[in-house]
Amino acid sequence: MANAYQLLGLTRGTGLHAITPVDLDAVDSDIAASMLLAPITKTHLTAQNHSLRALCYQLGIIDDPPVHPNVRPCTPAQRAAGLPQPRIREVIAHYLSTVDTVLRPKTVAARAETLHTMRTGVTRNRNADEPSLSTPHGARYSLHDPC
Repeated sequence: MANAYQLLGLTRGTGLHAITPVDLDAVDSDIAASMLLAPITKTHLTAQNHSLRALCYQLGIIDDPPVHPNVRPCTPAQRAAGLPQPRIREVIAHYLSTVDTVLRPKTVAARAETLHTMRTGVTRNRNADEPSLSTPHGARYSLHDPC
């Protein structure tokens, strides 16, 4: 947060007690639109501006709480909703709910996509008269395989 207040003051010309969410949003858009800043610098300045927003909220200067950076765009049940089999959808939603508590959102999204792709592939292969899941070959791709 070392540069956030100075950057806000320089770009918006506002004092500490006059900061509004509009000012903070304008600084975010200025940072994103800058052609002179390297991507890593944009990341740092955006993070510092977010910290300034959190500080202003805690001090009561602004009324809107900052958006948590780890917000989940959709629930595990919504991620599993596209699967046609109810029991498998239930198991995948439970698994994703469990890992959602400890993993980053991108990791959970990647695992959900992998499970969905794998389940779709198994269903497609099974419908095409490929070996069933009870065979050793099919068991390798089962969601409940303990190995």
